[in-house]
Amino acid sequence: MISEQYNYINAQRKMYSYNIFPLGVLSIAQIEKGQEVLNNIANVIDKKNNKNELLSLSNKFFTLIPHISEKLKIIKTHDIW
Repeated sequence: MISEQYNYINAQRKMYSYNIFPLGVLSIAQIEKGQEVLNNIANVIDKKNNKNELLSLSNKFFTLIPHISEKLKIIKTHDIW
């Protein structure tokens, strides 16, 4: 009986997680790495605004922190889109 309840609770958690985070739950390490990439992007924007470097860093960010979007854009400003 306890095993059945545990399985039910786990199934509910997974369903909830999928509804909130359809691409999976992010780990603390993923979030920290994503923040590091965003900091690098900010430095590039402030110093040299190199389009190729921004493309590379944007791709790295979207790989670390998955998004659902028809088309992902290069992160090239400090503004949130």
